[in-house]
Amino acid sequence: MQTIVCAVDESPGAAEAVSVAAGLSKDLRLRLVLAHVVDGYRHTNGVGTGGVQAQEEGRRLLERVALKHSLESAADRRAEVGDRVSELSRIASEEAAVVIVVGSRSRYRRRRNLVSRLSAELRSTAPCPVVVVPPRPRR
Repeated sequence: MQTIVCAVDESPGAAEAVSVAAGLSKDLRLRLVLAHVVDGYRHTNGVGTGGVQAQEEGRRLLERVALKHSLESAADRRAEVGDRVSELSRIASEEAAVVIVVGSRSRYRRRRNLVSRLSAELRSTAPCPVVVVPPRPRR
């Protein structure tokens, strides 16, 4: 089944990305995977002992996000430890993603800073297109 991977953290931009990814998933009938990557060293044969706790914290974050967006049964979740760009690209490959959705920084910064380092690097290494979602303007 074709998949959307949505990169998740606790930023406002990520919250908007989850909303957009959930809508796309529902409208296009694509599987949704929420992915959180904790920066850290990943051993070739799995997560190192220091990363196990971080990975568990990532799982809890994903559960909170799924609950907040009413996606408990509608989205799979993956928490990983490692380089965010490499791990998100790997997850997208493993999940046969047709798109990766990520949040951006504030829409009020200079245009050149709108796309974060993560999304800029991800666009050049990901196995599929990357959609960058800006946060909603404050009212």
